[in-house]
Amino acid sequence: MSQYDVVIAGAGQNGLSTAAYLAKAGLKVCVLEGRDFLGGGAVSFKDELGVTHDAASTVHTLIQLNPMIAADELGLLSKYGLDYVYPEASTTEVFNNKNMAITLYFDIDRCCAELEEKLGKEEAEAYREFHDFTQAIGPMLTLGMFAPPVDSETMVSALAGFGPIGERLIHYLGMSAYEIVCEVFKTDELREVTTRFVSESMVSPFDPATGGTFLAVMYMMHAPSKYRMPHCVGGSGKLTEALAAMIKDYGGEIRTGAKITKVNVENGACAGFVLESGEVVEAKKYVCTLNIKQLFGSNGMVDPAFVPEWLTQKVDNLRPSYYVGFLQNITLKEAPRYKALGDKPTPGLITEQSHGHEHYKRVFSELKAGNPSPYDSSATCNATLIDPSRGGEGGYHTLYLYNYEPYALYGDPANWDKYGQEIADKNFEAWCEMTTNIKPEDALTRTVHNPLDFARWNDAWLCGDFCHISQEADQGSSNRPFPEMARFATPIKDLYLGGASAWPGPTVSGGGRAVAQVLFEDMDIDFDAAINS
Repeated sequence: MSQYDVVIAGAGQNGLSTAAYLAKAGLKVCVLEGRDFLGGGAVSFKDELGVTHDAASTVHTLIQLNPMIAADELGLLSKYGLDYVYPEASTTEVFNNKNMAITLYFDIDRCCAELEEKLGKEEAEAYREFHDFTQAIGPMLTLGMFAPPVDSETMVSALAGFGPIGERLIHYLGMSAYEIVCEVFKTDELREVTTRFVSESMVSPFDPATGGTFLAVMYMMHAPSKYRMPHCVGGSGKLTEALAAMIKDYGGEIRTGAKITKVNVENGACAGFVLESGEVVEAKKYVCTLNIKQLFGSNGMVDPAFVPEWLTQKVDNLRPSYYVGFLQNITLKEAPRYKALGDKPTPGLITEQSHGHEHYKRVFSELKAGNPSPYDSSATCNATLIDPSRGGEGGYHTLYLYNYEPYALYGDPANWDKYGQEIADKNFEAWCEMTTNIKPEDALTRTVHNPLDFARWNDAWLCGDFCHISQEADQGSSNRPFPEMARFATPIKDLYLGGASAWPGPTVSGGGRAVAQVLFEDMDIDFDAAINS
């Protein structure tokens, strides 16, 4: 007899959120994590000065819409110490070519006043009209994000029933983010600052069918305050800690150093996860939140002989994102002040930099060519502005300096070992030039994570890609990873795919809630009764 009801591979926030819902329903669960720590990308660390830095994810926006947080279904907020803080503005874009900056405040009146001052009344009015539209359609875009997905035909049919608003939404869904803003706004500045966040999904705002992501971002930009660029008090890893504590309180087991090397299959059903030690962990059901290419495909942990040929081919053909993250965690004595803001700190938690429209386009064309992004294209986040607890006893400031880069630098990932530090230095130096008070030598501590570092740090981040696979249209939404597996069940009986390779995709969203719903259905467990018990 199996020791567990469900065994879950991977202790990132997707795997842990799956386990948490199952444990609350009274199921015996075990989470297996190959590394010696939990959290996937939702991890924080302290440097030698006692300053807390986020190792990967830092903003937890989507999870705020998830009933896991919005309704506190698991008690993470009320019982396990999870807390969030929120800035007054999402982003400030510094236009270095014009010595001017634009801040997108969450308060719509304040935001429009800023736009009218910087770009004129007509552009501010266009923004307000678009805001009204996105607030009307936002719930349609996000309502089903934390439940099993519906197919695109069903979604389009449902949207058409909302009349002109639904028809406008359908029109936009097939467009790129940049095509939408070219219809709505007239200035390059507003087009750029509003489409920046689309690229956080590791797709270019110029790519086809990025309109849905853009509309969701614009909705959350001015949605109720709890959705606005939330940061975990004490670091991103506090979400991981809260989930782990909740699972253990409900009798769940979490094992680190438990790397899975093989998936046993008997009579078409999953029969156990085999660990590197040779131990076989068995259960009634299995969930894998690792990269789908680790599970299936020519080199997967499931022997291709046990799966349909089409599955092996499709998995082998899945594409990674064509650019990935390059992060520097830096400790400073003081918050940066910017030349374009008159020697003042940025009002926005995120600071982007611009050098004009052609430069903006060139960033993504360089990445597609395998070249590093221009050195003067970094974005930053200074979380200590809203969460001083991260600064330690010295009251220091954190700087999260982020660039997009290709994994195969100049055609070969190994080039990161050769050129990574040089590129990091130039990125930091170029960013310092925007400020009035920071020079490279002012970095008290500095940790560099290039794309190859990320691939080595997390086995599931093949090609350094926290998305696992690209979120381009044919691999996103209800197509993720492809339609035949969009509802998590795999061709192997009792084996399910969760995590970033599956719906709703990467980013911190508590995606395990939707996986748990499917498991509950298959195990004849009433979801509402289970979570309200």
